[in-house]
Amino acid sequence: MDAISRQAYEQQLKRSWWLLVVRGFLLTILGFYALLNPTTDNDLITVLVGIYLLVDGAVMLLLSLFGRKANPGARTTQIRGLISLVAGAVVITAPAFAKTVAVYVAAAGLIVVGSMELINGIRKRDSAETTGSTIAVSLLLILTGFAIATLPTFTSEAVIRIIGLFAVPIGLYMLIYAGRLRHVIKALQAAS
Repeated sequence: MDAISRQAYEQQLKRSWWLLVVRGFLLTILGFYALLNPTTDNDLITVLVGIYLLVDGAVMLLLSLFGRKANPGARTTQIRGLISLVAGAVVITAPAFAKTVAVYVAAAGLIVVGSMELINGIRKRDSAETTGSTIAVSLLLILTGFAIATLPTFTSEAVIRIIGLFAVPIGLYMLIYAGRLRHVIKALQAAS
């Protein structure tokens, strides 16, 4: 890695590691809530999912804007962010509609987002920011989407439990990965 691209890479890491913390924290909280209270209030869970999608979309757009020159996957990240924002807006502005088609919207969203993450992971598989676990999480998202799409007759409680079941480990992984990323940043700063 030449000096200019290394500096751009370091700057991108410094500016964006905390965004992963925000996404991981929100996803973990949403997941635990969905697991612990699947029947209490489906409207509240619907709104929480919508808020998560909005925040996630905004984070992805911010991430794509930081270090656009150093990130060859910025366009994919922007598209992913826009899809997440649109899905969040639909869920929040039309919750009855969202609940009716939530299974298919969630399934399609997971498949599309997982596919985009997988493409980025494969494209960057030799870089420091992609690990085998990143690709594994992408595959888990895709498989979850297909599982939800093929089992639409589940009650909303079951769908909420499935969302919680996958949201917690993915959110925790994001938090752990953000911590590792923070250590890499400190090591890079010490080496400079």
